[in-house]
Amino acid sequence: MRSLILTYTSSGGPAFLHAKGAIWNRSHPDFWQFALLGMLHMIWRRRAPEILMNNLIFRDSYVDRSRFTPRPITLGDWLRPARSRDAWGRQVAWRLDYRGRLAEIRAPTFVVAGRFDPQMPPNCSLELVSAIPEARLVMFEHSGHYPFVEESDGFWSSVQQYPAERTETDRNIRQVDKPSRRAIATLVDARAKRNARS
Repeated sequence: MRSLILTYTSSGGPAFLHAKGAIWNRSHPDFWQFALLGMLHMIWRRRAPEILMNNLIFRDSYVDRSRFTPRPITLGDWLRPARSRDAWGRQVAWRLDYRGRLAEIRAPTFVVAGRFDPQMPPNCSLELVSAIPEARLVMFEHSGHYPFVEESDGFWSSVQQYPAERTETDRNIRQVDKPSRRAIATLVDARAKRNARS
């Protein structure tokens, strides 16, 4: 691997679950609302509580909340079974812990984060940068979990500049292998839309 770009992520469940400012713990102002919706979702395994909980998470993930469009809830959503996407989080993501292995990463690493991200707060990114040799951090000061939306020009500029800082040889190889900005944007938009629907 020639280089690694990590965006709004962490070393695993213990890092993001306990990070200051994370919606997953009491340090976030909307934690109790999230916790109540989470309990309702656990008790009533239907799609409506899941949508309410995800709407809260996605809304809080924007600094500019006018960008957020809540997913509507229909009468049928109170009857339809919940999707299993969040079960993956409880059963897998919360248990992952790569903190002890971060120093093994030898590829130059670029870490991108939003200052007000309630899902992967800044401390998660700071932990990555301090533990990974040759890691560099770009913190977007006016973004939550979606700097590619809220500060899109700065985001794409920094992502494009990172490979340009590499050696001439790496740059030439990377230009052959690098997906286009439009392809990346399409992938990111598709993931955001899929997450908004689930």
